Amino acid sequence: MNKMNKKGDIWISVIIYTLVGLTAIGILLAIVQPRIQEMRDGITIKQTIEALHEFDSSLRSTLVAPGNKRNVEFKISAGKLDILPEKDLIVWSMESTNKFSEPDILVREGSISILTEKNQPYTISLILNYTNVADITFNMDMEEKAKTLAQASSPYILSIENFGITSSELQQIDIKLR
Repeated sequence: MNKMNKKGDIWISVIIYTLVGLTAIGILLAIVQPRIQEMRDGITIKQTIEALHEFDSSLRSTLVAPGNKRNVEFKISAGKLDILPEKDLIVWSMESTNKFSEPDILVREGSISILTEKNQPYTISLILNYTNVADITFNMDMEEKAKTLAQASSPYILSIENFGITSSELQQIDIKLR
């Protein structure tokens, strides 16, 4: 009978130690997981800033002369990209727990404006403003309709083409999705 009690005691000890270990791992994950997500969001935002710099460089290189055309790959791993022809804006945004910049203060990084909105989770917006630089259209649509590109596993290929000066005295830059 004494041997049976020892076997039972060993199994109870094993179960208790296992439960304590699993609880410790669960608590650790609960504490670390939000920080990992913040870091992941920060990396995504930095990669998108680099991609927008490349997009901006390609678009500005087409301004040299009518007929210039460039193709740009743009990967959206999180968030969405809005092409807003009526405002001549390109805006990438995503919700994040990462406070990337000071909330409600517009920060400039080259030609990109960065805005972190105060709401929780934060909305991070990266803005390319072409007002007084170019007249942006999407697929030669003169009705100035906005286009949203969502998160996708493969990169979008965007074609940027200069169609010359418009009635607004600006170069018409058309963006097409290929």
